[in-house]
Amino acid sequence: MRRNQGFTFIEMLIALTIMAFVVTGISLLYLSGYRSYVRERDRIEVQENLRIAMARMAVKIKQAKPDTIIPENLDEVPSSHIEFTLSFSEKSSGYRLDKKEGEKEGEIEEKFEGTGGYTWLPVTGRVITKLVFTREGNSITITIEGEKGKSEKVRLSTEVNLRVGESG
Repeated sequence: MRRNQGFTFIEMLIALTIMAFVVTGISLLYLSGYRSYVRERDRIEVQENLRIAMARMAVKIKQAKPDTIIPENLDEVPSSHIEFTLSFSEKSSGYRLDKKEGEKEGEIEEKFEGTGGYTWLPVTGRVITKLVFTREGNSITITIEGEKGKSEKVRLSTEVNLRVGESG
């Protein structure tokens, strides 16, 4: 008769090996899910920034006097900067991409004119990789691209028709 005193060394090694494979598999599954979560979270943040900026720019540019838009040659050379005079207040406004040298992403800034001059304030976080304004007649196309971390690039584009009044 054999006495039952516990596990042998080989049985312990086999159990530990099986346990290591199970723990490794669960860890890899968890890490894969976490990476997907972070990538999706970053993509959603970029989309929110792009949508907010696009809506804000479209509303303001619709209110621009067509003959005050700078640069004037947007129909020939696309630009990442636009300035104009608002038709209802005669104040200067505009948008630009502020990207520091060597950085991949930047932020969109809006020009505000006050009593002491003007200032540029951020509209988005530092997730914008490209901002392009083009003009065809009384229509301005705005294209924005953004990216954060390992998220894929997100691109939005819209066309804004300027109000044509006495001056346009």
